Amino acid sequence: MNQVQKQIAVAILDVLSEHNGRATYSGILSHVSKLFGETNQARGDRAYVIDKLEAEYQLIRRQNALVFLADNGELAKKMGFEKYIEELHASQRLDLKLKRLEFKVKLVQMITSSPQVITAFATTLFIVVLLISWLISLASELIASLFIFFTGIFVGGGIMWIKSQIKH
Repeated sequence: MNQVQKQIAVAILDVLSEHNGRATYSGILSHVSKLFGETNQARGDRAYVIDKLEAEYQLIRRQNALVFLADNGELAKKMGFEKYIEELHASQRLDLKLKRLEFKVKLVQMITSSPQVITAFATTLFIVVLLISWLISLASELIASLFIFFTGIFVGGGIMWIKSQIKH
């Protein structure tokens, strides 16, 4: 939220707080319009802030034509809107870090607590190494056989040529 949107949010929370936690939606719009004007930008900001206060921050809730201050809204009003949002975002970042850490711990636990997984991995790795070494030895035998074959043809052909030259 930009600074004007934050001021709109504070104004909305103020109106609700002054009216025992509830006000009409049209009354809130009227109050905010008096403070921030009726430009297209102000109307857009007003709609954005109301949606954000309700959906994302859960500070207000709408029911038909009424808007109510939620429990979190009362807390945000007491703490100050900007401080409340800062702490909310810090808490969300911490939750995300904890979830990542929890995933890593579970992964390590799963691997270390299951000897079958480690055994299966080691066995698979051993079989792959054996297969690769067998393929390498097979390839080297094939190369050696081809070398001997072509050497034999070359040497045998050379001997035949030499014999043919001696007869002439």
